[in-house]
Amino acid sequence: EPSTKTKGLDEFMRTGRALRDAKPPEPYHPAATDEERIAETKKRQKVMEWFLRYISIHPKKTKRYLVEQIWCETFLNPSLSDEDAIKLYETIITTLQTQKDNHPRDDVNYQFFPAADAWLRDGRWMDEVETRKPETLQERADRLKKSIERDK
Repeated sequence: EPSTKTKGLDEFMRTGRALRDAKPPEPYHPAATDEERIAETKKRQKVMEWFLRYISIHPKKTKRYLVEQIWCETFLNPSLSDEDAIKLYETIITTLQTQKDNHPRDDVNYQFFPAADAWLRDGRWMDEVETRKPETLQERADRLKKSIERDK
C-alpha cells in the first residue's frame, strides 16, 4: 500500500492530469457565421491580453495554468456582456494595483499576499482597500533607523 506522501502525490497527479485533459469550450458554434467566428476570436485574444496584464501585475506568479483557466471561465462567460467585461477587467486591475501598492512594507516578498488563483476565485477585487499616503524619505529613514536599533 502506498505511503501517505505517495497517496497525496497520486491525488495531485490525477487532479493535474484531469485539468490538463479537460477540453476547452468550443471557440464557436459550428453553425456560426464567419463574422461571429472572427468576433469570438478577437474577444478571446482580448481576454488573453487582459490575462497577461493581470499576471504581470500580480506579485505571485504561481499556478499560472489554473489562473488562466479561472480567468477565461470568468471573461468568456456568455452571460457577461462586453461592457460588463471591460468594467470588471478595469476594476480587477485597479484594485490589484492598489492592494499591491498598499501591502505592508515589511512583507517585501508578498508572503501574505493571496495567490493569483485564490485572489480571483475569492473575488478579492471586491475587498475594501485602505489606501495610505506614500512614505516620505524622512519617514523611511526613521523606519529604517528604528529597525537597525531594534536589531542591535
